[in-house]
Amino acid sequence: MSKPAYTLKVEVSPFMGATIAPKKLDLIKPMVTTVEGPYNDADQLQEYVEQCGEYYYYASLNVVAKKINPKQVKWAVTYDNDTIDKASYLFSGKEIVDNKVKIAINIEKATEKFKIYAYTTPLPDKDVFVETRIKENIITLPMLVARSVRRAGITKGINGIDLTREDIKNLNISFPTEKNTLKMKLNNSYDELGYHKGWFSNYSKEEYNKNKEKRVKYALEQIEKYNKETDEKLFKILINDLDDWARGDLDDNLVAMVDFFKTNTSTSNNYEDKRLTEAIAKHERTLDFINGFNPLLASKINKNIESLNDMKVNDSKTQYTSKNYENSQDKEEELLGIIGLQELKSLAYSDKFSGLGISVNGTQAYNIFLNEFKRKENSYQGKFELEILDHFGLDGTDILGDKFYNQEEFICWYMLQHLRGYKPFITKISINYSFSGTIDSNNLNIERDDN
Repeated sequence: MSKPAYTLKVEVSPFMGATIAPKKLDLIKPMVTTVEGPYNDADQLQEYVEQCGEYYYYASLNVVAKKINPKQVKWAVTYDNDTIDKASYLFSGKEIVDNKVKIAINIEKATEKFKIYAYTTPLPDKDVFVETRIKENIITLPMLVARSVRRAGITKGINGIDLTREDIKNLNISFPTEKNTLKMKLNNSYDELGYHKGWFSNYSKEEYNKNKEKRVKYALEQIEKYNKETDEKLFKILINDLDDWARGDLDDNLVAMVDFFKTNTSTSNNYEDKRLTEAIAKHERTLDFINGFNPLLASKINKNIESLNDMKVNDSKTQYTSKNYENSQDKEEELLGIIGLQELKSLAYSDKFSGLGISVNGTQAYNIFLNEFKRKENSYQGKFELEILDHFGLDGTDILGDKFYNQEEFICWYMLQHLRGYKPFITKISINYSFSGTIDSNNLNIERDDN
């Protein structure tokens, strides 16, 4: 038999010599008089709550609570200053504790405060609620928590802007009228490629200069030869010859990249393709990187579990080189996010014929964003995104170095970009992951999400 929904109240007084007599009958409907909370697991009243945390609330009634079904008490919530969320009418009390109806509620939508209502009437009583404020340390997501030393397409210095390096952008040269200017720039590119970096350090100075003269001369001759062709012809040579560098889905991706290059209007535009993302996500370099990143992320989260905003990376565009990075370890937390990340294997995809080498090769930069985070007691779960960035463009070293030297498709590519005004762009690969762990774990459970 279910418990009664109402309490029968009987008041009596003497009547015509009788000991007692009925005076008045009242039916008292259970009503919520006060709402209290939030309480933590130790039943301690909290001044603030953590966003997305679970807390307990109590409802006191005008009748003995243990005599009613706790599900008679319904609960609702308003987020910040909004009206009552009808979806929350699904909440109902679960148990009776100390003659009060108790419920555990996890509030996720509010940003500053929320109100919890308890009621037995068809609609909540607007005057019976408890207001709860969220702790000021609100986690603002997505949050940049780690990044590479390099920045995508940014010059060495603090004022770099995507793809404005002199060796990447359109040279604004009228060829062949300004052939000597182009020759000078190619000479500079060879110097950057070779002697100063030690790539040709086994050469004598004389041998180095002879090789430089030979390669620059050859590049100029090829540019002069193909300068007679239309843009359409250069693109045709480019795509036909690049097919030799890719297979299957990545061949189709490479065609799409060249088409994007043909129509692109700004160096700030991003190119993304599911086929490329899928290949990168499954590549051993990426898998090794995530495996190495796992304990570093676990350590970072556990260290900052009470204040995750401290994981945020400063949004500086400072471009670090190996030399000045080594002298700036005191800035690593602020600018790079996670100690040890830079010692992991680089995200380089130099596969010669799979299509990755020609599509992204050695990537320029990466960012890691924390997109979701939920904690319950000592356990937590969340999502993060690995964003890999590269630029689809050539510089003078590409047509002078050993890798692409004497390849007509790269001469055509160089000409389209530097002499014909077609704009390079950023290639972006975004891979999403889910993770879970505990505050004392050294590793997380990380699984890739479907993209």
